[in-house]
Amino acid sequence: MTPGSTPLERLQLLAPAPKEPVENGPPALRRPAEAGLGLSLPEGIIEFATVYGSGSFRTHEWSGLLQIYNPFSPVFVSRVTDLAQACRDLKRAEGDGYIPYQIYPDKPGLLPFGSGEGERLLFWLTEGPPDAWPIVVSPADRSFLRFDLSIPAFLLKLFTGEIDCWGAGHDSAWFKSHTSEITFRPIKRRARS
Repeated sequence: MTPGSTPLERLQLLAPAPKEPVENGPPALRRPAEAGLGLSLPEGIIEFATVYGSGSFRTHEWSGLLQIYNPFSPVFVSRVTDLAQACRDLKRAEGDGYIPYQIYPDKPGLLPFGSGEGERLLFWLTEGPPDAWPIVVSPADRSFLRFDLSIPAFLLKLFTGEIDCWGAGHDSAWFKSHTSEITFRPIKRRARS
């Protein structure tokens, strides 16, 4: 394979991974996250987290443009299950018209794996084998959009303006005009005392 031939390699050309990623594996550390959730995770998030670790994508203007939750992080399971519970509570209060899917741990159900400014949420729809789970985006305008892509392919298409799903002023034209500004900043964890 030549450099830049996979979506993850092309994503790294666009927004380089940190030289010293935080909480970036090894891949065997996926087991606690999978055991905590009671399901296997797609390879795309494992590959992404191995290269990028914990952190967020940003531009000069937007410091929290998008964050993919890292399955190697000790807070991954609690973050995902807490957000899923909040979505279940919201669905119970607002109804199926507001969230037209079941929520994890229901299967198929929405399993959160990322977020961005303006209450934007990223989910997998847990139907079929994990590597075939579609991505479902809840942009700022609360519509739900489905993409049959891996995480690296989704991020690459979002950041280059090939798909339009982020809402509230962040359309494909915005991403096309800001593609060169997108960077990844690792999260800084406080040392435990």
